[in-house]
Amino acid sequence: MAANTVEMKRNDSSPPLSAVLLDKATRLPANLTGCTVVFNMRPSGGGAAKVSRSPAVVTDAAGGAVEYRWTAGDTDTAGTFEAEFEVSAPGNLIRTFPSAGYIEVIIAEDVA
Repeated sequence: MAANTVEMKRNDSSPPLSAVLLDKATRLPANLTGCTVVFNMRPSGGGAAKVSRSPAVVTDAAGGAVEYRWTAGDTDTAGTFEAEFEVSAPGNLIRTFPSAGYIEVIIAEDVA
């Protein structure tokens, strides 16, 4: 998965953050059959996690598609954040996507 940027306004909960997780070696979608996926997000440059190990939804296991559905408090702070999906596969194998860099999440202030 190439790192990308998601832009939204403070306190928005829609749309979900959707991604296709790509295998770095093959550049094909990762097979997520039998896997669980969590979402992590922290302020850009480090700091305490804003979202830590929250469950993500696998929307197409064979196609590597996942989404994170925002919950209360996830987007209540304006700023720039770094996000990633962590996949747990059978046999206690763990992979993080993207494997280099992060998904950039920009949360802008509301007008009112």
